[in-house]
Amino acid sequence: MRFSRKSLRPAVLEARVNDHPQINLLIVTARPSEESDISYRTIQRPLIESLDRASARVNSHILRPGTFESLSKHLQEKKPGYYHIIHFDLHGAVLSYEELLQSKEKAEVIFSYAHSFDRASHSYQIRWGRGNLDEYEGKKAFLLFESEEKGRAEPAEAKEIAALLQQYRLPVCIINACQSAKQDGTANDTSLAKHLQEQGVDLVLAMRYSVSVSAATKFMQCFYNTLFENRPIEEAVAWSRSLLFKDKNREAYLGYSIELEDWVLPIVYQRKPVKFQIRAFDSTEEEAYFAKRSRTSQFSTPRYGFYGRDLDILKIEKLLTKHNHLLITGMIGAGKSALLRYLSDWWIRTNFKAVRNVIYFDWKKSIKETENSSAPITVLTNFLAKAAFPEGEFESWKTKKESVRVHSLIEYLNAHSHGIILDHIFTLENQDALQFLQRIVGKSFVVYSSVNPELRLSEYTFKQAVYRLGGLDKEASYQLAEAIVKDTADKDLDKLLDSFAQRYEFKQLQELIQGFPGTMQEVLPLLKDRSLETLGEQFREGVLPGYS
Repeated sequence: MRFSRKSLRPAVLEARVNDHPQINLLIVTARPSEESDISYRTIQRPLIESLDRASARVNSHILRPGTFESLSKHLQEKKPGYYHIIHFDLHGAVLSYEELLQSKEKAEVIFSYAHSFDRASHSYQIRWGRGNLDEYEGKKAFLLFESEEKGRAEPAEAKEIAALLQQYRLPVCIINACQSAKQDGTANDTSLAKHLQEQGVDLVLAMRYSVSVSAATKFMQCFYNTLFENRPIEEAVAWSRSLLFKDKNREAYLGYSIELEDWVLPIVYQRKPVKFQIRAFDSTEEEAYFAKRSRTSQFSTPRYGFYGRDLDILKIEKLLTKHNHLLITGMIGAGKSALLRYLSDWWIRTNFKAVRNVIYFDWKKSIKETENSSAPITVLTNFLAKAAFPEGEFESWKTKKESVRVHSLIEYLNAHSHGIILDHIFTLENQDALQFLQRIVGKSFVVYSSVNPELRLSEYTFKQAVYRLGGLDKEASYQLAEAIVKDTADKDLDKLLDSFAQRYEFKQLQELIQGFPGTMQEVLPLLKDRSLETLGEQFREGVLPGYS
C-alpha cells in the first residue's frame, strides 16, 4: 500500500532541475564522533556499488567534509538546478532550546564558525554563514553536521535546510537521519520533512523515529536499486518498505541478529509526482562518461573481498581536504596497498575533490623494472603524463625536451585535479623526483605509502601530514575471517564457533593477529587441516607446522 503525506500550501519557489544527461546525486554524510559514530560508509558503499547494476546513468558526488559550510559552498559552485537528489546521511534530532544547551554543555553539539571561536562563552550562537540562534519555544528539528572540532556536531534547523534546498531548487530529498519526520505530539510543527516539502521540495523521504543502521542500509539499497531501474519514486519507497516488512532480521554485532518491526519508520512527504527528464549525451559527454567508467574498472576486488576501513577512509579524506600531500604508513601486512588500490577506484566513483583521474603507481615495482634503462624521474613523469593528459595532448607532450615536459606536467597537475598514489615509496631517493613532487601544490594531491616514516621525503612534501594504518576493526576482521575460512578451508565460521570455548579461542587468535589482513590471509587457511585450538596454540608459540 502506497501512502504519502501532502501539503496544500503553495511553495514559494518550485523545484526544477536543468537539462542533464545523467541523474545528479549529492550524498551528504556527517560522522562528527568518528570512532564513536556509526560507520562512515554504511549507506554510501552499498549505494555506490549498486550504480554499476543500474540501468539509469547516475553521477554521484559525496560531499567532503560533511559540514554545513561545505554544503553551502558546493551548491553555490554547482548552481541552482544541478542536482536531482540530495541524500542526507547524518544524525537528526528534535530538541527544545533547553535540550540543545544541555547537549552543548556535554560537548555533543556546537554551533561552530569557519575560523573558530573555540570554546569562548556563547560560541554556540556563532554559526557559519548564519545568524545567531535565538531562544525558541517548544521544539525544533535539526540535522547534525560535522564541525571543525572532532566529536562535536553543528546543528542546522529545519528552516535553514529548507531555505538552502529551495534556493538551489532540489526536487528530491532523502533523509535517513533519525527523527527527521518526527512530530513532538503537540501543535508545534517539528517535522523537518514537512518543512522541506512546504518550501518547494517535490518529494521528501524521512524517518519517523530512530532507525537502526541495518534497516536504513537495507531500505536505501532497495530504494535506489528500484529507482535507478527507472521506476517511479513512490514505487521504490513501497518496495523498500515491503522488504523491511518481509525481512525483519537486523544485524547486531559479530554475526548476531535481532527481529524488528521497523518497516513503518520511512515516511514520504510529496507535493507532486516526480519524474526525471534525462536527455541523451552529446558526443563529448558520452566520451567523458565512458572514459570515467573505464578508469573505475582498472582494479579488481581482492580475492576475499574488501572489508571495513570506513574510519580509516573518513580520516584520510579529512586530512586530504587540508593537505595536498599525505603519507600512509603501517606495518607489513596492515593492508596499505589494498586500501590504496581500493581508494583509487572509490575516489573516482564519488568525485572526491572533483578528480579527473586517480593514478596508482607502484614505485618499488616500476623503478626496479626500468632501473637499467631510465632515470626514476623519467619513469615517473611518463607514467603520470600518460594517465593524466588527454590522448592527443600526451602525444604532443612526448615530443618536447625533458625539462619542458617536467614543467608542463607540473603546470597541468596544478591546474587540474588528479589523485596520485605512490605505493612502496621507501625506495625513493632520487633528488629530481623529490623536487618534482614538491612542486605539486595546486588542485592535484599525492598519497604516499611506506612502512617507514620517510623523513627525507617529508621535508619536501607531506611535512607532518601522516596517517598510521592499523588493522581492521572487530566487525570487519570477523567478516574477512568468515570469507577466508569459507574459501580456503571450506568451513562455515559460524558453525565452527558453536561453543563459548570456540568463540573465546577465536577471539584470542584475532587479538594476536590484530586485524592485519595480510596475516589473516596467511594464518586462517591453516584451519583446513587443524583445529582452532591447535592453530591458536601453535601461533602463540610461533610454531606452525606446514606453514611457510
